[in-house]
Amino acid sequence: MEPPAPYSIEKASGSSFQHPVESVLDYARATYWESFAKPNETIVLALQSKSLLSEVRILNKNAHAVDVSVAVENKRDDFITVKTDVRLPLHRESVIKLGYLPACFLRLTFKRQAQTSVSVYGIRPFGVACGVLEQDGGPALFNVVSFKTEAILYGPSLPASLPRRDCLSDHISGFSILPSTSNDRCHHIPPSRSPEWMKRHDSCVDAQLTRLEATLQHATKAHSYMY
Repeated sequence: MEPPAPYSIEKASGSSFQHPVESVLDYARATYWESFAKPNETIVLALQSKSLLSEVRILNKNAHAVDVSVAVENKRDDFITVKTDVRLPLHRESVIKLGYLPACFLRLTFKRQAQTSVSVYGIRPFGVACGVLEQDGGPALFNVVSFKTEAILYGPSLPASLPRRDCLSDHISGFSILPSTSNDRCHHIPPSRSPEWMKRHDSCVDAQLTRLEATLQHATKAHSYMY
């Protein structure tokens, strides 16, 4: 069994004075973290070193469910959600398997239902430190298990890892990717601004609508060539 991965508290969405967020480090029912700030409370854990996370154990008090996200850098857009709406039994320990994902940061979003607050006794991630893996397994195993997995999960190879390339987003702008008519490669359409940006720049609305119409016409024509 893997040892617990040492960590520190990077940040939390809220914390009460009587029950601070640092209480989750104790992993005991004598103390707990409690917050009344939001319906969904988020805590970000900074691992002491980059590790392949195998599981995270949560000693729950009254949280209803949790979302689990991992990242190598502590940036909002870099977090990849790996578990959503995992039910947490009250006053019990839950084990959430992660499958040895490389990570430096672990973000947990706790959700409440009828409770007035979110309370958690403790959090304990488990995994293998990448430094230990390279030392004991050699550079070849480290490259395949850690480096390659990290490149696939967080790199630009997957559209899911590029949340800003969504031209229909309400808050961000980006690229649309459509299949080419001549071969299987894809090409990029110039970035179109988000609706939120367009509201602040009314003079550009007509130009943006024209660009959107041209994009839709091109997409329809490209789709018709497939039949």
